[in-house]
Amino acid sequence: MNDAEHLPLYKIGAVLGRLMNFVGQESRIFWRFLLAILLIAGASLPAASHAKGERFDKECSAVNARLITVAEASLNRKKLEQACVRISGISDGWTLYGSFGDIYRNTDAWEEHRHKRWMAGRIGLRPFPEADDDGDTLPEGGTWSWSRKVPRRVTLIGRLHDCSLDWSRGDPNSDDFEIRMGTGWCHYNSGAVLRPVAIVAESPVKFIRMTGTRARGKYGDVVPLRNDATLTATIMAFLNRLFDAVRRGDRRAVLDLYDYSEIALAPNGIEISEDELAEEADIDPAVSAQHTLKLLFGSPDTPLSRAVRDGAPAVRLFAPRWKTEHEPDAWACWTAARSAEKDWPISSIDAFNVAGRPYACISVVKDSSITGGISVDDTVPYRPWTTVEPTDR
Repeated sequence: MNDAEHLPLYKIGAVLGRLMNFVGQESRIFWRFLLAILLIAGASLPAASHAKGERFDKECSAVNARLITVAEASLNRKKLEQACVRISGISDGWTLYGSFGDIYRNTDAWEEHRHKRWMAGRIGLRPFPEADDDGDTLPEGGTWSWSRKVPRRVTLIGRLHDCSLDWSRGDPNSDDFEIRMGTGWCHYNSGAVLRPVAIVAESPVKFIRMTGTRARGKYGDVVPLRNDATLTATIMAFLNRLFDAVRRGDRRAVLDLYDYSEIALAPNGIEISEDELAEEADIDPAVSAQHTLKLLFGSPDTPLSRAVRDGAPAVRLFAPRWKTEHEPDAWACWTAARSAEKDWPISSIDAFNVAGRPYACISVVKDSSITGGISVDDTVPYRPWTTVEPTDR
């Protein structure tokens, strides 16, 4: 322990010592007593702990791990660089979220328009130290338990790192200037990342789909579509034609509605070459068209088809809460069941066609170059969310 660690107390003591020269005898006794108390307190205080002073050569364990939240780790990442911490959250892949609400906020719209709130809800996870720098070395079994694309509640001990420090801060005009990109989670993300040294606890957790007006306002990024009569009328006209084509089993009419008029339809469906099968659905039109037909006609359990066959479905239109580049202009969702209003999606992460959902959705983009003025897409989850419906709790 050195004097510098207690400099503020010594400064106070020096000031009190000078004041005693200007007071009476009784006052001096009081001030000397107070000064003694301050000096004793200063001598007994532990050394100040600064995360930046902690080094990797000091073992990080449950004994010296600081208990913090995901939000504290993310927002104070510069002060907590290399800090040994104990932290709990919900893992999904290589990201640790503070809560299910933070998973809902993990969208482009939240990142762009409510960046601090988005940032506060997440940190990254790196492999254990035994893995190499690229994270290619995995434990026996082939994967870390929390990286199985299934949300898990975990408590971890490890060291924090600020991703921004992965970038060199040298003078670009100097000879030794070097740009280094981040590795692992930091290569694609900003913020804080944790390199765990121990798993304290972990357990599977049910991801219950959030519903209702209150949840929409707190966590959602879609709102009811209003004040756009032209877009509303265009979407409803499209849906009416789609519903009619599905009920009639008219695959050709469906392809034409989806602007696949150039795709040939054989008696057994769409003929796709091996080269086309190797393409992603959003790259090759034939693969995408086949995907649409499977959603609508392939199985009676498919949300798109099930919701149409039992009569006129209930329809709700949604718009982005905040307009963001690459976001659809709207989502059209429908259900055959007369579900309560609270069952509709509150977020773009739920505006997907997933088995077990009471509704189906398509995304809509304004496009004046297309007959009808809109292009549509069958929204399929790009993340394998395993959610539980509110009624199945």
